[in-house]
Amino acid sequence: MFKATIDRLVEDFDLPVTVVEKLMRLGFETQVRNKRDNMPAPIEESDLFDEFKLIFDRYAYYGSSVQPRRMAYKPGPKNPYARKYVWQYLRDVVVTIPADYTTDGITNLFRSKFWQTVSTILK
Repeated sequence: MFKATIDRLVEDFDLPVTVVEKLMRLGFETQVRNKRDNMPAPIEESDLFDEFKLIFDRYAYYGSSVQPRRMAYKPGPKNPYARKYVWQYLRDVVVTIPADYTTDGITNLFRSKFWQTVSTILK
C-alpha cells in the first residue's frame, strides 16, 4: 500500500518524488503529534523520522521493502522498535495535496519561497 501510494502520487498527479516525500512526511508528522498527545510511544521522534526516511527511500527509489532489522543492523543508538511504530503511524497518514496544485512546473517554481524572496529583492 505504501509503494502504491508513492507510485500513484508520482504517476497520476505528476509529482516529483521529493514533493511526494514532503507531503507524506507532513502527514506522518501530524500522526506523530496526534499519537504523542493521546498515547506516547517510548521512542524519540528523531528515531521515528529517521526510520520514516529509510522506509520512504527504500520504497521510492529501490522499489522494495526494507530489510529486516537484524539484516540491516548498523551499530548505534537506534531504537529497535522505531520501524514498528512508523508502520503503525503510517496506517493513519492522510496525504493532502494543496488546493492550488497544478502540474505546471513553472507555476510551482514561482510559488516557492525562494523565488518569492528573489522577486522581492529584484523589485
